[in-house]
Amino acid sequence: MESESSAMKPWTGLRFVNNIPALAVKGAVCFSCHQQAPTLSRCSKCKRVWYCSQKCQKQDWTARHKQLCPKLVAANTLNVHRSHEPRTWAEYRRETETGQDYSPRFPTDTPRTTYVPLSTAESWYDYYTKISDKSMVAGLLSPDLKPLADNANMSSALIAATDELCLFLTIIAALEATHLATKPNITLHLVGANAVELGSLMLFEELLHLLPTLQNLHVVFVGPELPRSVSGEDESTPLDCCPECTGLKRTRSLAMTTCAYHDYAAREGYQAPDLAVAFQTGHALEEIASWAPTIRYLAREARHPTVFTTFNEHEMLSELAGLKTLGARFIVEGERNRWRGMRPMLDPLEELESSAYYQHQYWYIVAGLDTSPSP
Repeated sequence: MESESSAMKPWTGLRFVNNIPALAVKGAVCFSCHQQAPTLSRCSKCKRVWYCSQKCQKQDWTARHKQLCPKLVAANTLNVHRSHEPRTWAEYRRETETGQDYSPRFPTDTPRTTYVPLSTAESWYDYYTKISDKSMVAGLLSPDLKPLADNANMSSALIAATDELCLFLTIIAALEATHLATKPNITLHLVGANAVELGSLMLFEELLHLLPTLQNLHVVFVGPELPRSVSGEDESTPLDCCPECTGLKRTRSLAMTTCAYHDYAAREGYQAPDLAVAFQTGHALEEIASWAPTIRYLAREARHPTVFTTFNEHEMLSELAGLKTLGARFIVEGERNRWRGMRPMLDPLEELESSAYYQHQYWYIVAGLDTSPSP
């Protein structure tokens, strides 16, 4: 097998293909045990399958790769250019914007040199045309992104893109609400992180592109559903930036820990983030007992603000009621999120038949303990 470091391989989420995590298909975790390792080695014949050890390689050879390997070798002779040459950033953007990728993504192409607060935008239309770099849609779509004339495909694509971009605009809005958006170094903790956030990892660069003073972004994924790391948890892994950000010596890095957040915060050496993010946890409606210690920590002990989002208003009100009984303080006490996704989805759990919900439809921000010195 050829040894090749996997440290710089982008995380792609935990989607499954024929019972194999997509991370393994992408060479980010072992194809056999599905765990991380500082170095993964690939099959020298097909060059498509990665392993953390010879033990895992031998086990997988017997279980399935003996039959799969010849097929992959044959597949490598087809479309050689696309199989072996990585896409450039320009190719990636072009393909995602024309719908060739698994979902449309429309991040800001070029980093901004001047800071335009997200709070100055009233809608997604304003974000696309005034804050991002999609001014070409002005006059082609209405303020609610509905098509004008023959622009239905553009309208559908931009609306669909909000389902993923809303993660990052909600984070930026929370940074602005907590007066953190102009910091040169920002650390984010994603509480209860899972495949959804991991699958959107590349789009965290939108924070670098919209916050020109941000030089170093470190994101820590913390959650019991995350894959365990063979090399040891909390290890920081550098991630690629676009050529413009790289030229400006801006950096992104990732760490990942498989546990509940209150357990993570109790570890020796724990460092509080600038902002914690808890996306659509459902902590007041599902797995209440398992979430209770983390929510109690975030409400009573955390020395940082935490932004929460929910699918619907009922879920938000239930969570707010529980947090208030714990004595939580709020920066945003609960409201409809301006940066929710725009694509409606049917909610079978709602009382009204055929009611709909939106990604991150409501939000609130828990203040955390005041660590400023007494006057």
